[in-house]
Parts: sequence; structure tokens; C-alpha cells
Amino acid sequence: DLDEGRRRLAKFISKIVVPTFKELREELGLYGRRAVIERGDYYASLRIFQGEREEFSYAIRGRIYHKLSFAMPRSERPEGPLYLRAEILLKDVRKESAKVKEMTREMILADFLGEYGAWLEG
Repeated sequence: DLDEGRRRLAKFISKIVVPTFKELREELGLYGRRAVIERGDYYASLRIFQGEREEFSYAIRGRIYHKLSFAMPRSERPEGPLYLRAEILLKDVRKESAKVKEMTREMILADFLGEYGAWLEG
């Protein structure tokens, strides 16, 4: 049911994503970077600043899909199971998505560090 899906997404953001972003914020502070966490019920972002200039943005947005919505996006509230996805956004561009139940703290840390490291080297 849609309400249950929303509850699960909100829990994922508050229990997995935000605490992971807080860890990253503390670590980045050791390197002179200020990180700001912004969050909503189904979304959290980590914006990294050097001085006053934003240099990098990483966000995770929860999405709910019905099985048929992939094939028929205009259908009216299809019946069937819900699919909860977590989309990773870099500067508001969707990078990829994963099943919410499979996205762990470790996955988020590894992905963020890979993306931020690549950005620093680029």
C-alpha cells in the first residue's frame, strides 16, 4: 500500500541516509570542508563547501513505483506491488537507483567517496 511505502521511504532516509551523511559531514570537517545536510521526508542532500563556494552536491531521493508504471507511466494508480527505489543525484542529475532494502550505509559511503574522489581529481 502507498502509505506503507511512504513510511518505509521516510524511515530509510531518517535511519540510514541522514546518519551516514552526518558521518561524512564530520569527516569532511577534518579536511576543512563545511558540509550542509538538507532533508525532507523522502530526500536528503549533502552539499560540500570550500569557504563560501559550494563545490559538490550528493543527494539520495526515495521513489515509489508500481510494477506497471514502468511500462505505462500514465496509468491511474495501478494495482500490484510497490517498488521502493533510492536514486542518487549529483548536482541534480540522476546517476542511478537501487532498491531501498539493498542500499546500506556502506554502499552510500563507498559511492560518495568514489564520486567525491573522482570530482576532486577531475
